[in-house]
Amino acid sequence: MNDPILQNFLKAWGKIEVERQKRSRVEEELFSKYESLHRKISDYRGYLAEVFMIQVLWNNQKKVLDGKYFNVPEKIQMPTRFIYIEQRRRFGSGTGQEIDIYATAGRNVWVAESKWRKKPVGEDVVNNLIQQGNIVKEKKGEDLVLLQLGQRLVADFSTKQKYEKNFLRLVQSIQQI
Repeated sequence: MNDPILQNFLKAWGKIEVERQKRSRVEEELFSKYESLHRKISDYRGYLAEVFMIQVLWNNQKKVLDGKYFNVPEKIQMPTRFIYIEQRRRFGSGTGQEIDIYATAGRNVWVAESKWRKKPVGEDVVNNLIQQGNIVKEKKGEDLVLLQLGQRLVADFSTKQKYEKNFLRLVQSIQQI
């Protein structure tokens, strides 16, 4: 039998009708398996989104991209060459320490957060991205460029002027949500 849905149905039916197990216990087991599978699929989708974003970064080196892709009016100059791009980089233990995409192009460091959803991200996601950027800046002491491709958001915090300008833009984009 090649039908996985029918197989699962027959297994559940067999446990209830043939083995005389309690229906609630069988349902609980099925829900637990479903939630575990759902979590694995969600993690895998996030991983694929990160791989896609990395390909976008690699393929657009040396290019000037239209600002519409990043929700800004001006064009964005991509780095001449990324030295490396890492996926799921950890700068420490605990929550908020994993960076989905960490790319370095000389003195510029790009930090990306990947979200696989159609709706805009909330303030907590943007704050976490800023916190991750600050962790990188603290650990590396380099100029910092934050990039969040999923929501087309770019913020450059390499100087105080750029920080003030881009932080205001981040706040405004959060207020629009």
